[in-house]
Formats: sequence, C-alpha cells, structure tokens
Amino acid sequence: MKLVAEFEAPTTSFVKNERQYDIFYIPRGQSGVKRTGLAFGNLLLDVCTLFTWELISLPLRNAGGSDQLSYQVRYDNNNVVDEVVVLRN
Repeated sequence: MKLVAEFEAPTTSFVKNERQYDIFYIPRGQSGVKRTGLAFGNLLLDVCTLFTWELISLPLRNAGGSDQLSYQVRYDNNNVVDEVVVLRN
C-alpha cells in the first residue's frame, strides 16, 4: 500500500507463477507536492465529469513516453515487496 500511496495505482497488475506483479510508470521529476496537486485536480475533475475524465486522462498519462520511469515490482506470499526491476529508466 505504501507504493500505491507514493506512486498512485499500478498501471498493470498480473499473477505469474503464483506471485503478484505490478508495473508502475512514474513521471520523472515530479515532487510529492506536485503529485499531490495533480491527484487533487484529477479527483476534482473526476467528480465534476462523473468520472468521464478518467477515460480521457488515463491514455494521456500513459502516453508520456520517455519522461517516465518504469518499474516491475514482485511481491512474496505475504504481499511484501520481494523484488524491484527497472524496466525503463
């Protein structure tokens, strides 16, 4: 849960060999204050547009290209982070 609190929800989650994996895309250069402001703005737009904003913003956020860092996180059977692999830096 600490990862989700810091970096938002994972872009992709899957199970492989009975282990949970998450893929996180993290925008490069965003401080905690900026991320908090963006999250608040997205929440406000979600409520105002009856969550239609999610349909528009998700592809835009994921199309960021090279200004994002990508990490694959593997969890053990107790849902504790077991391994982190940099996919794109």
